[in-house]
Order: sequence, then C-alpha cells, then structure tokens
Amino acid sequence: PKNLTAKVVTKKQASTNNIVETVCQRFKAPNNHSQLAQLAAYYSAFVFQAASSRPDVVIALLDRCDAWRRPDRFEKLLQLCEALISTDPESSHKSLGSIAFLRTALSVCKNINAQEFIDQGISGEAIGDSMRNSRKVKIAALRKQF
Repeated sequence: PKNLTAKVVTKKQASTNNIVETVCQRFKAPNNHSQLAQLAAYYSAFVFQAASSRPDVVIALLDRCDAWRRPDRFEKLLQLCEALISTDPESSHKSLGSIAFLRTALSVCKNINAQEFIDQGISGEAIGDSMRNSRKVKIAALRKQF
C-alpha cells in the first residue's frame, strides 16, 4: 500500500489477505511461511521503492513487519523481494538499492537505545517518541547516501 501509516485496511488488502490465507491453508503452510507470504503480498511493492520514501513511512514499514523484534523474518522478506525482482532485470538495479537501503536503515536504527533517553531524564511515552524521532533523523541522513 502507498500509505503505510493509514490505519484502515483497504478492500484490496483484505482481498489479498484472504487469497494468501486461502492458499496457505490449502497447502498447509507453516505459520512462519504464511506470515512471510502475507508480508510479501502487502509490502513487496513498497520495499522496491523504499529508498525514495519518507523516513516516517520507512519506520512504519519496519514497525508493521516487526523488524525490531524479528529481524530474521524481515531479512527473509528482503530475500524474497530480491528473488522477485530477479525476474525483472529492467527495474532490478533501483529495487536492489531500496533493499540495501532497508537493510542499512534497520541496522542503523537498531543501535538507538531507550536507555540513552532515560539517562537524559526522559520518561513515559516521550521515550518512544524520542526513539522514533532519532530513527527518523538517522534514516533521513541515510537516504541522502542512497
């Protein structure tokens, strides 16, 4: 979807979810494969253009894919996207750049620690807000390199 920050599930997303769920159930796919298939169905188009997206949208993708707690699954999503673009040589260069951007963004942002904000006297919800803002700054700086 174009707007990852939207809270409303579109009809297209619901339809895609139903198709992916149906296929996974039909083939009795393990849960981790089903989850990966759903992530790919929803977010692969975004992954291909991530390097040109706003930092808050990149963070929303990382949040929705639970990349902070499940980086291995996110890496599998990126590998799946690499396999998908290998079938389209015309757009592969730009898409591979976006995948590299996402890998680097996750790596850079994982170094942001809540403790550094707690040490500054920040508490409560402000810790999460501070972490999010720090991630935005790092992703914006990283985007200039890509």
